[in-house]
Amino acid sequence: MYLRLLFTHSCLRWVVLIVLIYSIYRFSIAKIYKKTFSKTDQLFSQLTDKLIQLQLVIGIVLYIVSPLLSGFWKQDEKFSEYTDQQFFGIIHAIMMFIAVSLISAGIALSKREFSDNMKYKKLIIFFGLALLIILIAIPWPFSPLSHRPYLRTF
Repeated sequence: MYLRLLFTHSCLRWVVLIVLIYSIYRFSIAKIYKKTFSKTDQLFSQLTDKLIQLQLVIGIVLYIVSPLLSGFWKQDEKFSEYTDQQFFGIIHAIMMFIAVSLISAGIALSKREFSDNMKYKKLIIFFGLALLIILIAIPWPFSPLSHRPYLRTF
């Protein structure tokens, strides 16, 4: 179960990134050309939100069942020395939770706006900040904090 969840989490990361980047691009073009906020824009904001929340739920389950973090939370001295445990135990989890919260907050705040221009502006700002945090918190192969492949396999 753990390896399947890890594979799903790894694959879904790319889907979330693509949809998030496309949403930001779509909202930016619509703001530049002063387009009306459409049902398709609403659909993309909701799709982005649901995908990242699904990713969060899978991440929480992984967090609970991870053998990597089991020793970290037992306050074992030898586990607190390793960067991987610290990265996944604290940094990755908190930053991803903040990113998910930013996306949800951006959608909620944009719904309160009457101006289409302000809706797009709020979505661009909040989605952009979330994207930045996600890119920092992903364990890239070149990351100094934790090294993981671009795509996990079984």
